[in-house]
This record gives sequence, structure tokens and C-alpha cells, in this order.
Amino acid sequence: MAKQDAFPVLRRSFKLLEVMGLRHTGMTFNEISTLFPDAPASSVSRLLKALQDEEIISKNQESRFYLLGERAIQLGRKLRGQISYTELLRPLIDDIADSLGHSSVFFKMADDHFELVVKHEVPNGFHYISEGKSNFNFANHGAGLVMMAFIPEADRERLWKNAIQKHPSKPRKVEYMALLDQIRKQGYYLSQKDERDYFTRVMAPVYRGELFVGSLGVSMLGLQAADASCFDPLIHHVKDYANKATEILSRF
Repeated sequence: MAKQDAFPVLRRSFKLLEVMGLRHTGMTFNEISTLFPDAPASSVSRLLKALQDEEIISKNQESRFYLLGERAIQLGRKLRGQISYTELLRPLIDDIADSLGHSSVFFKMADDHFELVVKHEVPNGFHYISEGKSNFNFANHGAGLVMMAFIPEADRERLWKNAIQKHPSKPRKVEYMALLDQIRKQGYYLSQKDERDYFTRVMAPVYRGELFVGSLGVSMLGLQAADASCFDPLIHHVKDYANKATEILSRF
């Protein structure tokens, strides 16, 4: 006597996801049905409906093709231990530039440098390095200072010894560490004169869960002011967007 399948729905679901993961353009109902010759069309329809309800798969209403859904894609990323910061944060970075009218950016911390992951430059505004490029200036770059303020202490001491002490600006350690303490207390860094003159940068930390991963902010030309309080609304917006970035990354 043939052994009865105790979990036909689970077996079919896994088989469908395995095949659908290789079909980036999607699958038709008939193509899916051929995967399960032992199942009537009504059973396949119920399976697809259940997976759609859970966002495991989705259906393009124009082509009528079935594709992997958002939850399946997110689960795949979690299992691989990888997420695309560029893909996840680009809509937010675009929104920052569109809403605030200033060039916006997200830098990701690496071992001995920080990488520009995604940016949005406004017309006639500040121009960053290219996406994917690295910056090694932890001495006085606004993003680099935020990185130094929020990375673990052991990494901070390592970078102080291997990178910052060798920087042409040669910062004094007591003053430099005091600045990092201030950045941690404030939760942001406002610089009005960085490695260039006459531009302002506001950067805030971004986390993935409890893990510090980088800094987000805006840069603008020609905004010098004696009273730093005039930047308070801008600082508030940048910190709010950094929190939103944290919320987005912490889902994965």
C-alpha cells in the first residue's frame, strides 16, 4: 500500500517556491499545475490563494503571472544574512532630498572606512563621491565622526591609532574624544566647515536592530550661521529620517 502524504500542502508549497525562485519573470497557472500532476486544479487554486493571502507569492493582474511575494523575498534575505541597503533605503533618501531640498546620503560603516551606499543630489546642490566609493576620513568628515562616535570602543581605539593619528589635521585625542562624547549625547553631528568651506552637513546614526550600521544626513552649500539654533528644524528632520531608516533596516 502506498504511503499517504501527511503534508501535501507543505510539500507543494516548498516545491513551488523552489521553482518560482528560478523563474524571475513568473509562472502561469498552467505551468504551476504541471508541477503537481496528482492535484486537481481546485487544489492548486486553493494553494495559490492561501500563499497570496500570506504574501508568500503575488499575482501580476495584467500578465496573470504568479511571482514570489514580499514575505518570501524578505525571508530569503534573512536566511542568507544579507540585505540590500541601497534597495531598502533609496526611497527614503529620495524622500529626504525632495522634502528638505538638500542633497541626502547614507554611509555604511566598514572595517577601516565608510562607504557611500546611496545618495540623492539636488540640482545646484552639494555633490558627493560616487555610490560604492569609500572614504577613510574619520578625523573631521561629518559622517566619519558619527561613525567613530557610535562604533564599539575597541574599534574606535583601533581607528584612532591606525587612521586618525596619521591624518594631516592631526587632531588632539582629548578634544577629539570629547567631540565624540558630544555627538553621542546629542544623537547627531552638525558641521559647518568640514574639509571644504561654506557648506553645512547634518548627520545622524542609523541602526539595524541594536547594531550600529552607518549614518544618514544632508549636505548643503552656502549655509553659514553664527546661531546654530537656526538649524534646529533641519536637525530634527534628519534625526527623524535616521530613525525611519533604522525602522526599515530592523525589519530584516
